Amino acid sequence: MAVRNALPPWESDFAPRLSSITHPTMIIWGEYDRVFPLAVGEELHQRIHGSTFVKVPHAGHMPQWERPELVNRSLIEYIHSSP
Repeated sequence: MAVRNALPPWESDFAPRLSSITHPTMIIWGEYDRVFPLAVGEELHQRIHGSTFVKVPHAGHMPQWERPELVNRSLIEYIHSSP
């Protein structure tokens, strides 16, 4: 229910402004997320210019808990490669 209630403000207030994000952005998404499917993460990646997208295999909506070693490694690599 919380997701259903949050969708209208997301779609009307936040989603249209995604393309205005100019800061380095890393998007981490679970391959098997059943709350927000992978296509949603890929769309975020397309809308945020210059973003980095990490698809976490064998993970759902909480990849940081389900695959912490991979998520942490990805974060460290991203931080070290950022200007």
